[in-house]
Amino acid sequence: MTKTMPAVKARQQFGSLLNEVDLKGTNIVIERDGKAKAVMISVGQYEAWFKRREQAFDNIEKIGKEARAIWEAEGKTEDEMLDLVNDLVEESRKEPVTVNNS
Repeated sequence: MTKTMPAVKARQQFGSLLNEVDLKGTNIVIERDGKAKAVMISVGQYEAWFKRREQAFDNIEKIGKEARAIWEAEGKTEDEMLDLVNDLVEESRKEPVTVNNS
């Protein structure tokens, strides 16, 4: 569940919001002047997001290395390399992302 509240109210209820985020898994969107400025999420959600982010960057690096090796070995044209990179990206998306939320 996601709740939205003004920053002033969030500041007044900070302790109870921490409990709500931690124990109930509620996400809190904090607004100032009616515009979202921050989000409170649980540490577990943050760690899972960060792990997925790291895995995505690892995949990008892997794809780049594979593409460069093929480019150098086979003398591909730039258009052929773009096709190859697109294929490698699609293949990497098929790999499962494992997240430990403990």
